[in-house]
Amino acid sequence: MYGRGHFPTEKFGASTNNPYFCRSKPVIPYPKPTAMNRISLHLARLILPLLLLLTACHPGRHARMQAELAQLQALNQADSLLTNDSLAQALALYFDNHGTPNEQMEAHYLLGRTYADRGEAPAAIAAYHDAIDRADTTAADCNYSQLWRVYSQMADVFYYQNLIDDQARCLNQSVNYAFKAGDSIMALNQYAQKMAVYIRMQEHDSTIAVFYNVYEKFTELGYENIASRYFSGAFGSMLEKKDYLSPMRFMEKYERLSGYFDAIGNIEAGREIYYYYKGLYYLDTQQYDSAQFYFRKELKDGKDFNNQNAASRGLALLYQQIHMPDSATKYAIYSYDMNDSVYARMATAEVENAHNMYNYTRHRQIAISEKARADQESRKVIVFASVSACLLILFIAITLVFRARRRHEKVLYQEQLEKMAETQTEITLLKEQIIENESFIEEYHNNQQLLSLLNNKMILLESQNMTLAERLIEKENALQKAKDALNKFSKVKNRSLKKANERLKKSEVYAELLSAIGKREQITEIMWQKVHKMVIILFPGFYELISSKAQFLNKNEYRCCFLLRLNVSASEISTLLGVVPSYISKMNNKISRIYFDEECNSKELSEKFSDFY
Repeated sequence: MYGRGHFPTEKFGASTNNPYFCRSKPVIPYPKPTAMNRISLHLARLILPLLLLLTACHPGRHARMQAELAQLQALNQADSLLTNDSLAQALALYFDNHGTPNEQMEAHYLLGRTYADRGEAPAAIAAYHDAIDRADTTAADCNYSQLWRVYSQMADVFYYQNLIDDQARCLNQSVNYAFKAGDSIMALNQYAQKMAVYIRMQEHDSTIAVFYNVYEKFTELGYENIASRYFSGAFGSMLEKKDYLSPMRFMEKYERLSGYFDAIGNIEAGREIYYYYKGLYYLDTQQYDSAQFYFRKELKDGKDFNNQNAASRGLALLYQQIHMPDSATKYAIYSYDMNDSVYARMATAEVENAHNMYNYTRHRQIAISEKARADQESRKVIVFASVSACLLILFIAITLVFRARRRHEKVLYQEQLEKMAETQTEITLLKEQIIENESFIEEYHNNQQLLSLLNNKMILLESQNMTLAERLIEKENALQKAKDALNKFSKVKNRSLKKANERLKKSEVYAELLSAIGKREQITEIMWQKVHKMVIILFPGFYELISSKAQFLNKNEYRCCFLLRLNVSASEISTLLGVVPSYISKMNNKISRIYFDEECNSKELSEKFSDFY
């Protein structure tokens, strides 16, 4: 009935409550287009909306566009994949000029759904914001049902981009407008999604409180089957709080009422992580046979990384607790090997997310929005396109000139260094020759008997000395110019580094990091996200260096690079990452070999990274 994104989901499952699990939204792979294909695609996206505008006055056109909009909405509600962004853009453009606020909101919402299906998160968020801007909440006929769906889908995008605060804000709006629409069931469902926010923030009390509120409200409305489904999201938090009475109350209801289990008690595919939490429950309550049964059941039924890792970790904890070290070591090693694969996938997902967030610009969306509000006359459209093209060409030209100038400055800098070395050598030789000649002249002056015979030779040498002195002055001037050029280049670089370091010292995130170091605390995932974002903003040159070979680093090595750039010592890094100091030394050797083809200690590596800003 509601299409994708509106039924109760378990985003707040194992993938967010346990650091050993990784989950990222699947992105549809597209082949890299050639230059000609990209040009054709941009022309098609430009021409199609123009044709729709030119034919807008045709009789019956509005009815056909409404039918297209309804058809696209039907595909969305049928859980079909939306990838035709040209059609969605054309509908948004048309209804911005000819539709009601509700139609405009729906068109931009479907445009956002299309971008989300194509994996273009920033474009999707922009489209959802446009949909919200089109909604007229002061009108009596405002479609609140559509509006809460916009916020719900935006929260979903923020979830997969790890933007927790934005996700929470959108969920609050979604709950608000769902209640205004009179849809209490979906309002409660949206409120339940806040469990995912609190789990990622490791606020287990809030997670449990949301679950109890949702369970109570759904039960009062007569939907205890839906209420029981949310238990899986709070199970891990209850165990974290050492609450073993509540799971006893809700496990039976979850397995009997949720509809996720078959007749013989097996959970449906994709939800096997429940066995892990149930095994932990029995392990914590010292029911070892039951704990072993569910850990092994998860190991057998759950074939993905999360379940294999969870099951092996659970078995390792079990055998450790019942004093079977050989078995505990076996499954701990298996869990460790799974972690390497999981962290590799996490790193890949983070790089893809960073690529989507930082390599995509909003200029294209601004152009579409401006065209949507522009006059339909073709002359203005052509003028707008021409001006945009000129600005783009100007921007590209300025960028190319700037880059060429930087390259030229680097070449001149290198040349000046070489010339300075050559001039210094020549000056040394000239000084030695002058001393030699002066000694020779002095000998001739002291020898009165040979003075007359060598007088001409002395005159010649004096003349030669004058010439050499002039050359010495020229070389010294050239050397001074080279030094001035070198100092100028060094001052520019030092100014840039100084500004970046001043901004770093003023950063609240850096202050939090120093506080964590002073308290000898281990860095959290939330803190890491802040540090990661701060370094990318302050030191883009350094981030470009690290990103170029990030695929060769694991999670701790990748984070170690960022901490070294912030001049954190080796002992402090070991505390922040929760590893032994000897492991930091191994990581430094590996990092220095990857980026500098040599082995360096922490101090040397930090100094090398400090040259990049």
